[in-house]
Amino acid sequence: MTIQKRWSKPSKAKNAPEKSGVYEFGNSQGTVLKIGEGDNLKERIMKQVPSKPKDVTRIRWLPARNAEKLEKQMLEEFKEKHGRLPKYNERIG
Repeated sequence: MTIQKRWSKPSKAKNAPEKSGVYEFGNSQGTVLKIGEGDNLKERIMKQVPSKPKDVTRIRWLPARNAEKLEKQMLEEFKEKHGRLPKYNERIG
């Protein structure tokens, strides 16, 4: 599963909802570089944006009740499709 929402600039992180969910960081070509989750998407993304790697130029998110389960599913699907995890993910689960 990928998040169907269109990519936004990292400066739009302030628009993320204060709800649990999953997020993706991507590059200018739309390649997913990181998949993550948080109990409060806005807070989680805002903490990471200032220290993000230079190649992360896009973000998107999806509110979800069971964010941990969804993140794990997304990581497993990414690994199955690409043979590896996203560049800035080190684990599943």
